[in-house]
Amino acid sequence: MKRILAGLTALALAALLPDASRAAGRSTTDVAVSDVTLTGPPPGTAPLVGAQIAQLTVTARLVAPSGVPQGTQLQGFDNSDFEPLTVCPCVRLETRDTTGQGPRQLQAPLTLTSGTVTDGTWTATVPVTASAAGSWRVRLLGFPGEPDRVELPAATAPRVQVEGSDPLLIEVRPLTKLPVRLDTTVTYEVRATGRTSRRAIAGVRLLASTQIDCLGGTPLATRTRADGTALLRVPPSRAGSHVVVVRPLSAQPLSEGTGAWGERTCLGLAPYAGGVSATPARTAARAGTNVAVTGRVTYACAGARPVLQRLSGRRWVTVNDATVRLFPPRAGIAGCAYTTVATPRQGTSTYRVAQPPSPLGQRAANSRAFRITGR
Repeated sequence: MKRILAGLTALALAALLPDASRAAGRSTTDVAVSDVTLTGPPPGTAPLVGAQIAQLTVTARLVAPSGVPQGTQLQGFDNSDFEPLTVCPCVRLETRDTTGQGPRQLQAPLTLTSGTVTDGTWTATVPVTASAAGSWRVRLLGFPGEPDRVELPAATAPRVQVEGSDPLLIEVRPLTKLPVRLDTTVTYEVRATGRTSRRAIAGVRLLASTQIDCLGGTPLATRTRADGTALLRVPPSRAGSHVVVVRPLSAQPLSEGTGAWGERTCLGLAPYAGGVSATPARTAARAGTNVAVTGRVTYACAGARPVLQRLSGRRWVTVNDATVRLFPPRAGIAGCAYTTVATPRQGTSTYRVAQPPSPLGQRAANSRAFRITGR
């Protein structure tokens, strides 16, 4: 998502603000921003503990002759895989502090609470947990379209201190004995405890997904039981090499990435066994001629990359790749056929077919060695 920022213009309203908790920003959009405030729990409020949630509130005056634009798609500002996303207008908060599995950035949509869309006060509420303990500031206000933001100078941006202790810790471990066949459901245990006390935390709502990396995929909803655990069953259709568990902080249905999330963890592992067979068309041939080698990879075929290797001394050296053909109709998990070519030298050469690890969590595999004699 490439963004081209226009030249930044300091708003004259900044000079009119009465204190450092009310700020105006440098604008790269047609919306004029002023009177930005950030408030948290009242002074004297007990620190957040464990899975407790509090709210930060952001208010801002937005002036736009044509009306503040309203977005319909999720929007970010850093072109980053792990940044929070929301519809905009919105506000982005950030911190340099981090506690355990909490985020360093938060984002929430702004809604009109008084006035009009051409000149009104807009408000956003941002949920935080004990994992968000630290100093937070308003970094920017975002808007749909190009240009798309108003940055607030760090020196004058509103700030608030979040107090917390013993934050929620999410841990994941497989209960199924690994590795398993790719067509097998894998069961994981998700555990929620206090990071310091290690006490079990019940009733925590979690979204879990599996994918080829820590970005996550379509989530499955679960909730921890009285002992702080929850079971996650991953069917073959959701096979992946990473298990991502995130805690949503909104009561409404939401998927990961909409900004209202707290703690998260990612477990990378290879739960699925690999398998590859190899059969040469001939075991003897004229040296320097091609011999077809065929076989099957019991694999998630989208990531299958079998290669032909020859034994050189004590090392296996890759000498050719392979053409892969899927087995319909369940080509995603049922395996695939491949074809490659061996070109034997004078004498007897030892070969095998190797399959590297799969992005979907299948382990590397090698075929049985076979020999071809070149005459």
